[in-house]
Amino acid sequence: VGTAGITYFRDHNGEPVYVFATRDLSKVSDIGGRIETPPAGYFDDKAMIDSLKTNVGPVTSKLFRENEMREFEEEIRLPRSRIKSMQLISLVRIPRNNDFSVDYAIEVNTSEEELREAFRSSSKYGGEHSGQFFVPERELEGFITRHRTNIPPRAKADITAYLLSRE
Repeated sequence: VGTAGITYFRDHNGEPVYVFATRDLSKVSDIGGRIETPPAGYFDDKAMIDSLKTNVGPVTSKLFRENEMREFEEEIRLPRSRIKSMQLISLVRIPRNNDFSVDYAIEVNTSEEELREAFRSSSKYGGEHSGQFFVPERELEGFITRHRTNIPPRAKADITAYLLSRE
């Protein structure tokens, strides 16, 4: 069980810009495509895993949010204080791993320049990503179409769920 998200910020005109990153397959496993929407990760803290086995409801929700914020700090390399909002968007079943992911849309107070620098910093310290894409919402459909074989199903499902939730 893990968490994942689609991260976005707003450009100077207020348009959402979505963050995609290329997974470095020498450091992490293939999840059905190399271009993902960070952050994402499994529960790796034993206390959190044990708590998931015995708690349900609000406590569980806090654990999932906490895991996603930790993944944000680890993969995006910005402090969680930069998160403007976190919206639960989906629970995704991943059949090939017999797994589940609780997924969020994460709006961040940042800029493309700051994110590029954060990713550069992450790669210096063994980060999971070897490249990144910053895609304005108006270009999102074309980007996904061009990269459809390299974007994992979970990322496509999350983007669709988030965009539909705003209608």
